[in-house]
Amino acid sequence: MQMLVHITDERGRRHRAKVSYDAFDHKVSWVAEIDDDASAVPLCGTAADEDGVGPAVQVAALRWGIGTSRKG
Repeated sequence: MQMLVHITDERGRRHRAKVSYDAFDHKVSWVAEIDDDASAVPLCGTAADEDGVGPAVQVAALRWGIGTSRKG
């Protein structure tokens, strides 16, 4: 399954993440590619259920600091 998630980086800039996910037993695995002007940032992780995928992508983006290495 796929979804589009809007996230905010640590600098307050908005990004779109294309997320592919699938449910396995009692958790959902996801892979996201965050579009940026300069490049695409890949992230992956798990969530407890489908409703938790969007928040999990947001947390991963903040944890990895997707805006820190970008100039602007």
